[in-house]
Amino acid sequence: MFAGLQRLDNPLLVRGLAPGGTEIRVTEDAVRYIAICAKESRTYARGMKSVLSRVVEGIVYEQTTGTVTITESEVRQVIGDIGLVEVGG
Repeated sequence: MFAGLQRLDNPLLVRGLAPGGTEIRVTEDAVRYIAICAKESRTYARGMKSVLSRVVEGIVYEQTTGTVTITESEVRQVIGDIGLVEVGG
């Protein structure tokens, strides 16, 4: 499950971001935290999608270019914003 999230290579996402020169990478810690929170909140794939969508929306809105790395701290911020169950310290 984690491997698929570390490289965001969804064709629609790539088509939307590639022309602007943006590549998105997700750290292993961020992916693990998303998955754990989604499982704990029982939102599963919907929860993971919501978190990643919110992070990517920010990248698109800010018109960020180059390589962007999504970290656990960014994920924690989004999870707090959307009210998903947080785990750990």
